Amino acid sequence: MKTAIDFYERGKLKEANADDYNRLSYYPRNRFICPECGEPVHLTGSKYSNFFGHYKKTDISAECERRADTISSSSLYQRMGLPLYLRCEGKENFRLYIGFRKMPVPLMKIAMESRALAVLDGKIKYCISDERFSSKETTLIGIDYIPMYGRNYNITYLPEKIEPLLSETWSDYADGFSFDGAIFTVTEQGGKKIRHGDTISCDTEYYWVRRQPMLPSFVPGINMQKVGILGLKDDKWYVYKGYFVSSLLDSQYETLCQYLRNNLKVHLLEKKPEFMPMWPPVIKYEDGYVVDENVKTVYGYISSGNEEPKVYEFKGTRAVYNELFIKDKVARVYMDTDETVINIDRKYISNGVVLTKEKLIYAPHMTDIRAENDGESQVVEGIKEIKSSGVVILGNIVFDVVVIHENGEIIKNTGLNEVHVDNFLKNDVILIVQSQRMRGILYNEGIDSVENRGADFESIWNCIVVNQNREFINIPFEIRKRLVCLLNQNEMLDREIQRILKKNMISKPVITLLESEGNYGRN
Repeated sequence: MKTAIDFYERGKLKEANADDYNRLSYYPRNRFICPECGEPVHLTGSKYSNFFGHYKKTDISAECERRADTISSSSLYQRMGLPLYLRCEGKENFRLYIGFRKMPVPLMKIAMESRALAVLDGKIKYCISDERFSSKETTLIGIDYIPMYGRNYNITYLPEKIEPLLSETWSDYADGFSFDGAIFTVTEQGGKKIRHGDTISCDTEYYWVRRQPMLPSFVPGINMQKVGILGLKDDKWYVYKGYFVSSLLDSQYETLCQYLRNNLKVHLLEKKPEFMPMWPPVIKYEDGYVVDENVKTVYGYISSGNEEPKVYEFKGTRAVYNELFIKDKVARVYMDTDETVINIDRKYISNGVVLTKEKLIYAPHMTDIRAENDGESQVVEGIKEIKSSGVVILGNIVFDVVVIHENGEIIKNTGLNEVHVDNFLKNDVILIVQSQRMRGILYNEGIDSVENRGADFESIWNCIVVNQNREFINIPFEIRKRLVCLLNQNEMLDREIQRILKKNMISKPVITLLESEGNYGRN
């Protein structure tokens, strides 16, 4: 293979081409890894060309299409394997689960007609039906053992004639534990296992599940505390929670990296590669984000320690990627399928972001909103502007409130039916969620009303009409907010604004006019 991942500098990586390196130079064993499976590779080649090659395959080596003896797979999920999840059930008691992603309804029907079975490690059988597995969400199946010697969990499907279909939707394996346990993310529900060969980052909270009752004292940079026990059938493992420190000397950092690579088969970065949705509003869950079914485009901020980050998107289940264009650290994702996977810097990783399209219900008359300074009350129904520094949110059932301040501070209140937000300032946003569904969005524009700014409605209307055949671009976020503020002020202008908002496209001359001092109301 011509490309690999090069850990060229402390805590950083980049995609490397073999022809850019000298085979006569010395490179440490862990300098290069395979971009797909994450296993170490070495620089080699022929008389005319360089390339990277895997080391000799062992029983616990990850499956990889870049190995010459590996059968090609067309499914992204088959290649990644089934995920493992950690759940806290009680104060200090944890359980382990295998996650079976939601199954398409037609495939569920075929499986039920065939009386299909999922067989775990040749001994535990599960009947595949809509009573055991779901077509709407991931199904968690509890497991009470960990395979020995770093081996994977193996899953087979019966009868054999439908095994290819089920393996493509799910997988025929789940990533096992390493010599020194496994690393899990930390979420509200528990955590998700970091797959062998994937990356973790400094100063980010993780669970570390290991058999030994103590952490290795000779390894620098481990800041974790024991928080519980993972109960298994014939054994118990210990659960630690904390982070890996970034403020280390280079020699200490290298020692930590080597330990994690050799004993846990994960690679440590100083900065977490991340796709963070900016617009429109989304609902976060353990594997990614839920996007409203009517949304056509999602904009996301790209965070990466890579000098030239790369963003790869996968549509549906196929392991065929498309590299996205990045401008000013922002990437645009077209939501033309029910599920889109976004991976940063590496194509095939288990800790990317999944964007799932679902119907987000804005429930009217579910929650009352009022500004404390004047006693006004309005029902949350979609997006609302609040011209007040104090807001009280009331509901007839419990809900969650997330307050996002302009300075980046985020405050979350969960499981309440009354929340007071006293410091609601300009450009702050409040998200209201009930039963994992978006109920409403409040924002503080912090500007005077359109009437008080002397907006020239006729000039704006003329500019829109005259430039209908000019070049159009997607509506910028700030321009969209200003267009919303102009609604319900002029009947002719309303029709044009609603048409623009529906198409999500606007001409550049209109943007220029709205940004002018007279019509934009810039403070």
